[in-house]
Amino acid sequence: SFADFDYGVPRVETERCPEVACISLRVRCLGPLKSAEVAQAYVRFTQDDREPRFVLRGFHKTKALRPGDEEVVTFNFSRQDLSVYHEAGWVLQRKVEVHIGASSADIRRVLPLSVPPSGGRVVPV
Repeated sequence: SFADFDYGVPRVETERCPEVACISLRVRCLGPLKSAEVAQAYVRFTQDDREPRFVLRGFHKTKALRPGDEEVVTFNFSRQDLSVYHEAGWVLQRKVEVHIGASSADIRRVLPLSVPPSGGRVVPV
């Protein structure tokens, strides 16, 4: 990227969310040049040590932003996105962390989530 970007505070969206969880945040171009950013969302399954540290579950490329401009980025997570696969099939995890950044090595924000056993809407921890 030809610019630096600031990632705002992520929040759980409850209205108009088509999935189990929707998380949005603002990505702001700090400059010095007009540029686009690819924000990436990784899920960390805190209660399952058999899974990789970060599992990529979404990404979003912003439009080309001028310095000072921002775009709201939303990541939608399905029930399967918040699950791990074991011999018997997909198992929904009750506690997960969503890590958002420019890459898995450049995480800017972390949002711990609690997933109801029914698979209903998640809540921030």
